[in-house]
Amino acid sequence: MSRPKRFDQHYYEHFYRDPATRVLTPAERRRRVAAVVALAEHHLGRRLRSALDAGCGAGLWGRELVRLRPGLRYLGFDPSPAAVALAPRGLEVRRGGIEALDALGSARFDLVVCADVLHYLDAGAVRAALPALARRARGPLYLEVLTSAERVAGDRRGLRRRAPVWYLRLFATAGLVPAGLHLYLPPALADLPAALELARPATRMPT
Repeated sequence: MSRPKRFDQHYYEHFYRDPATRVLTPAERRRRVAAVVALAEHHLGRRLRSALDAGCGAGLWGRELVRLRPGLRYLGFDPSPAAVALAPRGLEVRRGGIEALDALGSARFDLVVCADVLHYLDAGAVRAALPALARRARGPLYLEVLTSAERVAGDRRGLRRRAPVWYLRLFATAGLVPAGLHLYLPPALADLPAALELARPATRMPT
């Protein structure tokens, strides 16, 4: 029987900070966050004012979001005590999983981030998480998910390799529309993109 996975300080040092073993360099993360901010603001039609980060880890997304948009209200959640302890000073990071979002009342956010999380949850937890995340979204959601269709580097322990269509069906059930680059639009924004921005290739070419 394998040991349960531990999200402790060693885990975050290994996959996020150590130059020899981290998954992303700081420069790569900055570019990724900057792209998401730009696209989120494109769909919102204004600057970001708030962001919710579910499964925020050590708050590295939060640090970049606040650097790009000073004054942005950032709220992160993570079930790991080590993640909360390692979060950059000044960021609001609370201990809790997806279920903790229910305690936020009617609060909604311009950007909802759930990066590198859903593919480690069991099916029931994913089904519960998507509506909970969608309810918090005033603007786009960034749902970075690894599937059975791509090669995976980094933390593969406990990774659940599901088919892309499995997630797409659940996203659709939650009312989310894929907009590319792991961005999904809530119903209030779903009619903004042009058809070809959202269209998927047909399985058969027209004759």
